[in-house]
Amino acid sequence: MNQGLGLPIVFDSLLPAEYVWKDFDAMSNKVYQEIQEGERTLIIEEFSPGEAQVVRLISPRAEDYLLPNFTPGTRITARYTF
Repeated sequence: MNQGLGLPIVFDSLLPAEYVWKDFDAMSNKVYQEIQEGERTLIIEEFSPGEAQVVRLISPRAEDYLLPNFTPGTRITARYTF
């Protein structure tokens, strides 16, 4: 199932493989978007039009990672202006 180098994946667990991988297909179907805000890049997952969740923050400034608005899992709403 490894799509990178074609090498087999070694999986060793106390739990049955069916339990561990049961929602894997649902996770791989998610659509992520990138939003640029100055030097910051936010990776978000949109739930419905106008509602999303922060998945990842990429920033060259260390203090950005301490801001609660950019913490992964934070729900955000889109405001469109024309």
